Amino acid sequence: MIRVRRTVVGARVTGLEGHVILRILRGRVQSSRLDALAATARDEYAPAARAIRGLERFHIATRRVGRVHELAIVTFWDDVDAALEVL
Repeated sequence: MIRVRRTVVGARVTGLEGHVILRILRGRVQSSRLDALAATARDEYAPAARAIRGLERFHIATRRVGRVHELAIVTFWDDVDAALEVL
């Protein structure tokens, strides 16, 4: 199952140092293919992603819009070089 996570935008965090690189991919999938997408994400993408150097974590979210689902994949990277290696 793909879970939708909501984030608070505009919150202020102070006292932290460092940085994170985010990559956000957006797309659409037909509602009839959503179960297949979830299975692929769980069975193929997640295990492969865990082996990628510099990838800290990722989140996948969908929302229904008419007959399709919008899709967003957000990846969190240690540094720019690691994120660029997998382009």
